[in-house]
Amino acid sequence: MGDSVVLIQNKSGRTCAEVEIEMEEWLKYWFVWHRLWREKDVCHRLKCWTRWIGVPLHAWNERFFKIASSKIGAFVRLDHRTKKRSRLDCARVLVYVPFMNYMNISFTVVIDGR
Repeated sequence: MGDSVVLIQNKSGRTCAEVEIEMEEWLKYWFVWHRLWREKDVCHRLKCWTRWIGVPLHAWNERFFKIASSKIGAFVRLDHRTKKRSRLDCARVLVYVPFMNYMNISFTVVIDGR
């Protein structure tokens, strides 16, 4: 369903309200809050690993990737190897992207006027 949303399906044949009353303590133990699902409760974005090729070393930092990620979505985090600079041929960046976007894009970033 998304980042911090869980859908619990009722297959018992009873109403959701009945199951919710019966499972109240369990729900309180595992979840900060809960409520019945509504049709508008849908995921609008997904986390997607993106691969960045050709990033110059002098631009290889979290600030650069955060700014550049805004072209396609919202920055989440860098891959461990990217952050530690243990692999410099390509960077891996986790980005939130709109749910229904098809992503096969490339773009050029100007760094230091080049």
